[in-house]
Amino acid sequence: MFTAPSLLDLPIFIAIWLIETYLCLAALRLVLSASSKARQSHFYRQLKLLTDLLPNMLHGYLARGRAIPQGLFVSWSLVICAACLLRSLLVSILMK
Repeated sequence: MFTAPSLLDLPIFIAIWLIETYLCLAALRLVLSASSKARQSHFYRQLKLLTDLLPNMLHGYLARGRAIPQGLFVSWSLVICAACLLRSLLVSILMK
């Protein structure tokens, strides 16, 4: 049985939609990065600015005072995994 969500659930819905939007944009950036022509476009540069903010901030935090590799693979993995876990946690909160 499905019940209508209350207005108090609206912030959780918005948070889920924002996380889903970020994950979709990150996936789109990954797909577009395979094409050299797409990497030169204005859309890709703006998309990269939007999606790379969290991994770059996490990389800077992790690299503070330490010598870690320049690659952002670990930061990207942590951000994507955290977003997926947070999304599933919020969905489970709504379903109870």
